[in-house]
Amino acid sequence: MTPREKAEQFIEEDKKFRLGGLITEQSHPITRNLSDALKKSIPSGLKKLLDVDLETLPILKEIFESSKFTELIQDLHSTLKSGGRVFFTGCGATGRLSILLESSWREACKENTLLTRYENQLFSIMAGGDYALIKSVEGFEDFTNFGKEQIRSFSLTSKDMVVSITEGGETSFVIGTAWAGVEASAKTWFVYNNPTELLCQTVERSCKIIQNPSVKSLDLTTGPMAIAGSTRMQATTVELLIIGSALECCLHKLLQKSFYAPATFYKIYKDLLLSIQESDNLLKLAKITENEACVFSQGGTVTYLANYGSLDLLTDTTERAPTFSIPSFRKKRDRTAPLPFCILKDPCRNNEETWEHLLQRPIRGIDWVQSDYQRMKAPNFMIENPPFLSRESLLEYPMDSEEDKTRNQKNRISLLTHFLVESDFSQNAKILQTDKSWFQHFSNKNSMIVRSKILNNDLQSGDHSLQISYPGSSLRLWEHLSAKLILNTHSTACMGLADRIQGNWMIHVQATNKKLIDRASRLIADLGKISYSEACIRLHESIELISHFPPEKAKPSPAWFALQQLHSA
Repeated sequence: MTPREKAEQFIEEDKKFRLGGLITEQSHPITRNLSDALKKSIPSGLKKLLDVDLETLPILKEIFESSKFTELIQDLHSTLKSGGRVFFTGCGATGRLSILLESSWREACKENTLLTRYENQLFSIMAGGDYALIKSVEGFEDFTNFGKEQIRSFSLTSKDMVVSITEGGETSFVIGTAWAGVEASAKTWFVYNNPTELLCQTVERSCKIIQNPSVKSLDLTTGPMAIAGSTRMQATTVELLIIGSALECCLHKLLQKSFYAPATFYKIYKDLLLSIQESDNLLKLAKITENEACVFSQGGTVTYLANYGSLDLLTDTTERAPTFSIPSFRKKRDRTAPLPFCILKDPCRNNEETWEHLLQRPIRGIDWVQSDYQRMKAPNFMIENPPFLSRESLLEYPMDSEEDKTRNQKNRISLLTHFLVESDFSQNAKILQTDKSWFQHFSNKNSMIVRSKILNNDLQSGDHSLQISYPGSSLRLWEHLSAKLILNTHSTACMGLADRIQGNWMIHVQATNKKLIDRASRLIADLGKISYSEACIRLHESIELISHFPPEKAKPSPAWFALQQLHSA
């Protein structure tokens, strides 16, 4: 098929992926001129991004005080108390959120002997398995059958609970996991960030699952994203806050301990947001962001060192690749793929230990073969070339302390950044004493330290130490939220300074699934002042041209490429 024919087929046959009317796909008025604002003043640009999070507060107060929040806590508690299992499912950002919830739960259960019996009762299901934690799996989220297949491998029963999380409320994979929960008579929750009525009017597959009497829906609508359509930001933050808070309450109920009232969760989060915005913190974050953006603009690399903040950092660095079209992590023996701009290293462990520390469990791969994809009616490109998603495939990505000399050669600008969180200090992590000789080869060094003012009143302030207001938590919930907010704001601003954003459109987004093809078509239409149909054709033509680029060359976003072609015509 020609690019035009592919575009016409998408327009005609894939109308269910036309999602421009959803709130999460809209442009937020606060950040409409973000790319210009960042270049005038980095602290002011950072504040614009964080102001969008502050805008969610009134709605969050209502959610915390709702009967649905209380009911979610009760269902989590009754399921675990009776020996049932809880499954958090998601795709992309919500898949990584699900893995974070499981990892936090397992870590808490290991640290408290009274919770040991519950450790293996909570699981995460991410589209593409653990492999997708580090690299997006093209097209995986578009198929309901894939979601059903992944969760069915755990042999669901009526004693279990499924919490299916999708920012937009329309992801086919996640909807598939919810249907599997219904079919097994498990307690089934469907969590999303668009208005229920709008979803039911706009997306048939969403309407069917929401209106099913066996499904409990949790509407977390809090408005557009700071970057149009970038649900890794406010939507996933709100989901972590609400579901994480419910899980924290459940944990305390299992211990028969008192826990915060809903109003207290709201106040803690509000104080956390306000403390990140304090002028001293904004100035420090602006300095770190400017430094990294400068390295990026000069073709350099960034290597992050982390320990207790590793999963938060891996999530953010992984999500930068498809969002801003920067080279993603590459396998250890791969010297043909473009060199990744930023990677993560754990200086304390070997590779397998690093992954198991991140996950707090052994790696779960997917070992589907050609016949499995045929049975699930996958597209031909997957049947002919099944993706490698096994445990062994994930271990090919090195995150241990072994030196990668390609990143710090004499002719390349290189930045080494320590990312430290509260737990690194309270646990006396080895990362604080790390003194690897190869660190000396980096031309620039940096630190990003996220610490609590409440837990460390005697803390001496450092140049890169961000002082945030948050209390302790069994699940390290507030530490994770602080790290997420700071990293999302930092990486988005960095890419804005590097011309990866226009206004508040992510013009370098990769069109790796049907939802992103729609989003890319809409931004080309909006910024190029052409019709949606013409934009979709231009996008598919760009995808075809880019597919012929040599493997060692970094591939630009087809959306950006199409806009460049329009402007030069």
